[in-house]
Amino acid sequence: MATTPLSEISPQRIQCVLGAVIVFLLLATPTWAQNDEGHIKYRQHLMGSIGASTGAVGDILKYRLSLLPNVETHAKNIAADAKLIASAFREKVVSGATDAKANIWTEWEDFEKAIQAMETAAENLEEAGDDADLGKIAAGMKSLGRSCSGCHKQFRKPKEESYKRK
Repeated sequence: MATTPLSEISPQRIQCVLGAVIVFLLLATPTWAQNDEGHIKYRQHLMGSIGASTGAVGDILKYRLSLLPNVETHAKNIAADAKLIASAFREKVVSGATDAKANIWTEWEDFEKAIQAMETAAENLEEAGDDADLGKIAAGMKSLGRSCSGCHKQFRKPKEESYKRK
């Protein structure tokens, strides 16, 4: 295959090739732009995961299911998800379909303390689940519930102000 010296290629042809390369790179490279809706959806899925695991433990207790050993796994999931909350809320997004209050970002240290309290409560619940002790699990769920509720009262819009009611 014969090659053409660069000096013999027309400027229009070079522009065309460069343009094609740029378009290819733009289409082939993931867009890393911060997307408000994407942040909100991610947060909602993360918090939904925590809610699902908490609900599963609640069902085990409420219906007295013979699944006490499963509590340990659900609690591990809650603790692991709790470790993702701070990163999920780093980007300040308060408009749109979200119930996050703006004070999350003005009171960030308090928000992180609330997350840590939840992590600790989940770890305690995990230990109770490992023992499969109904009394300890119930106490662990109560503690976890207090940590969730404390954070929600301070950092989540009340239900009457929820985007879901609009």
